[in-house]
Amino acid sequence: MDMKKTFRILIILLWLLSSLAIILSLFTSLEITKVIVRKICIMISFSGIIYVIFYLILFRKYKNIRFIAFLISFLILVNIINKKCPNEWRKVCVLYVHGHIPFRTIEYQIQKEGEFNNKRTVDVIKINCFLSLVNNVDETKIIQPWIKVDDPYSKHQSPTKIN
Repeated sequence: MDMKKTFRILIILLWLLSSLAIILSLFTSLEITKVIVRKICIMISFSGIIYVIFYLILFRKYKNIRFIAFLISFLILVNIINKKCPNEWRKVCVLYVHGHIPFRTIEYQIQKEGEFNNKRTVDVIKINCFLSLVNNVDETKIIQPWIKVDDPYSKHQSPTKIN
């Protein structure tokens, strides 16, 4: 395989993975927790769509026009994403840790949107540093095997078991 073909396959694979991550984060409880990763995935996904529209459909013969059109549309896309992409949820404190699964916690989170602060209590299962499964949880219905953190605002958290 030559280098050009390998590069195209890697680009297509990257586009498919980023598009899949965006689609899953929209329709499931999977959440891209880092804003920069979310923005990169959105840019890669929409750039693939723009590429197909401009390169394969509209400007097949005109190489200069299609490059300029792609560049202008990409810059417009970057501007839209920077203004419309929501801020990430920030962990204020860990309220509970799971007794059996170390990467599963119940957290209190806040999202700053301009003048408004959105708050939520969620069950978080960390997949890696930028992907998590996040579900809303009712704090009054938490039972075993969750372990309550004594002082959720302290840096050194010592869990105690729930009775």
